[in-house]
Amino acid sequence: MNKQISRVGVLVIFLSLVLIASSSYWQFFQVSALRSDTRNTRQLYNEYDHKRGDILVDGKAIAYSEKSNDEFEYQRKYVDGQLYSAVTGFYSITNRADRGLEAAQNSYLDGSADIFWLDQILNSFMGKGQVGGSVETTISSKLQKVAWDALGDRKGAVLAMDPKTGAILAMVSKPAYDPNDLAIHNSAKASDVYSELAQGLESPLINKTISALYPPGSTFKVIDSASAISSGNYNKDSNIPSPQFYRLPGTITNLPNYNNEVCSSTGNQALLDALRISCNTAFAMLGVKLGQANIASQANLFGVGTKFILADAQNSLALESSPSVFPKNLTDDKLALASIGQGDVKFTPLQDLLISAVVANNGKLPYPYLVKDIKDPSGRIVKQFPLSQYSEQFSNPVISYDTAQQLNTMMQAVVQRGGAFNAQIPGVIVAGKTGTAQTTQNATPHAWFTGFAPADNPKIAVCVLVEDGENDPTGASASAPVAKQVMQAALQ
Repeated sequence: MNKQISRVGVLVIFLSLVLIASSSYWQFFQVSALRSDTRNTRQLYNEYDHKRGDILVDGKAIAYSEKSNDEFEYQRKYVDGQLYSAVTGFYSITNRADRGLEAAQNSYLDGSADIFWLDQILNSFMGKGQVGGSVETTISSKLQKVAWDALGDRKGAVLAMDPKTGAILAMVSKPAYDPNDLAIHNSAKASDVYSELAQGLESPLINKTISALYPPGSTFKVIDSASAISSGNYNKDSNIPSPQFYRLPGTITNLPNYNNEVCSSTGNQALLDALRISCNTAFAMLGVKLGQANIASQANLFGVGTKFILADAQNSLALESSPSVFPKNLTDDKLALASIGQGDVKFTPLQDLLISAVVANNGKLPYPYLVKDIKDPSGRIVKQFPLSQYSEQFSNPVISYDTAQQLNTMMQAVVQRGGAFNAQIPGVIVAGKTGTAQTTQNATPHAWFTGFAPADNPKIAVCVLVEDGENDPTGASASAPVAKQVMQAALQ
């Protein structure tokens, strides 16, 4: 009898230990997985039973939660939803916090971040529910609206930045979507809307400013110029070959200039003039002479190959840029094409913006960021981000001050006397570069502009990409006027 009792006792103890271990495993080690599991309806109701914090632009809420009349206590709302969709992302009962700041700053917005520990304790003690904090963005409502209106019904992207700090002032991606359509409290309808929006390569859910990759076209010539000047063998006035045609090395293919134009009657011209008129043959030859290692190294210093995290918190992937690409192991004919931003070179609009930002910032690469500060439920700032977020990698200049000044002068010439004339602003010195992104044969090229103003004391850098750019190979009529409107608004 005693043996049987002992065996039963041992079994009870063993089962108790298994139960304790099992519950501990789920309560402590798998708590994050349980919370994120979309099948966990209890967690879903828990998320909606307290007020989620606001996303703010100029101190005003563009995303907020209000009391609901259904089984979910709060409803997420978006002001000018399409206008800010690239910034906010969305929050829904089917996808939870998805994309943009809703996902990247989720722990702040739902109040679960460590910085709210005191609020959590006090609310628990007083029997109150959890309350989220607010996220203040760096976006300017004025510039966001101007960028949105200027791009109009065309597909593409517009980005604006303070080049001295890296603060993103405008972020527009088109086509856009309305987050309110995804925030509805009907899971079937929300799922249907999401499925429809997510279809295809042209999905409005794609934030083209940081995620889509395009050949940068002639805007890449600024990087070529930086590499040449940084080598010590060139300056802005150095003469370089600029023939009407250039036989690509190892091929029978002749590379022409736009419209078969003659860049120079002598077959040579100053580096400044080659950039001013965007001479293809000059930069293709220059790229081959400088070599792949030098061009690739300079491109990497400008940020190519780097994933930039614009808002780092719970889910940094939500606002992490796709790394831009400069291809490896190029033959000289491919290097020639890459040097004019064609072939397998691929940039995000953010990367193209950083070309101008480096020049405007006297050679330093400003780290782009989208969040200014975090506020607790009472409106008190509990976390403030520095005005400049240079990582260790970018604390030192990526080009010298002198190189930046020469590039500044060259980019001024592009606007004042070259292909970017439509970016001119009366009474303001503007610097910039247009570009063409040729995609497939017979397709209308995409049009680029990257630039900054005032050139003598830069306060804003802008990048515009217009897809299928109105059959304008230089970008002068499609993208430059959009950039002009944004820069003009910033300087008023």
